Amino acid sequence: MAPTIFSEHGYRFFFFSREESRMHVH
Repeated sequence: MAPTIFSEHGYRFFFFSREESRMHVH
């Protein structure tokens, strides 16, 4: 398991989740 890939996926998921939350709030 590459730490870089894992970190990228985690960051992407976190960012997407936050963006979705913001969209719902707006």
